[in-house]
Amino acid sequence: MAFCQGLKSLLCLIWFHPANRGARLHAVGRLLYWQFYKRVFRRPLMVQVEGCRLFRILPDSKFASMVYYNRLPEWSEMRFLLRCLRKGDGFVDIGANVGFYSVLASVVIEASHLWLIEANPKNVSVIHDQLTLNGLGEAHVFPCALGANEGTVSFVANDRETGTICDGNVQGAFSVPCRSLDALISQWQIPSFTIVKMDVEGCELEVLDGAKHLLQSGAVAAWLFELSDDNLRQRGASATALVTRFKQTGHRFFIWNELKAHLEEVDPLDHVAQNFIACLHPELVQARVMPD
Repeated sequence: MAFCQGLKSLLCLIWFHPANRGARLHAVGRLLYWQFYKRVFRRPLMVQVEGCRLFRILPDSKFASMVYYNRLPEWSEMRFLLRCLRKGDGFVDIGANVGFYSVLASVVIEASHLWLIEANPKNVSVIHDQLTLNGLGEAHVFPCALGANEGTVSFVANDRETGTICDGNVQGAFSVPCRSLDALISQWQIPSFTIVKMDVEGCELEVLDGAKHLLQSGAVAAWLFELSDDNLRQRGASATALVTRFKQTGHRFFIWNELKAHLEEVDPLDHVAQNFIACLHPELVQARVMPD
């Protein structure tokens, strides 16, 4: 019963995904093919990204599977990224997972302006593989967690998608380096227009604790982040606390409307979306994404 419900939910997600308009049956065909392929052959599959990049789909990665089904699984955020970035801009990928966001950003910007931060060692090796596959050897990969202070933290990774900082007594926990984002960025020459994507399974406040200067300076044009009260509460925080932290430095919150090519201001605590864009100067960002 649980399998049937899960398959039904997945079918609905694929059928109604914006990227599959006009080709829904093909998308369902990809679902059936991949479910068969990964169980029988148990090896990766290659797909094209925006016609000029390659991405390796891993059998044990749910996110990579969604890339295969929907090409741009987080449709609004990924379309925003492609519309907003220009050559010479920068992209910081916090919680890079298996590297798809950075591969996507590399369609527009130079590899040397990509900074990927990932604490899960299994994902780090995959990231290097994805970058090598696309000739992006100048990208910067940091195998660490982010927090308020420099040092080490305990980390647990049940699978590729759910790794998180934890108490050292948790079964399966291991130590990883911890850096502050302010300290890392002080070593970089980040471009004047930089986007940061943050997907860290409820550890967002820890990341921002180590990014106070970055938040106040406005050096980041847009923060793409997930807002999950459940995940945050597991870390002793809350969605309200995260929203408040951004508001304290004057950031406002938006979702991207691809049909209208417009940033729509929203209250993230009263909105059904889970992914939001925080901007200090949204008018500058909107000016970049206006249709030609």
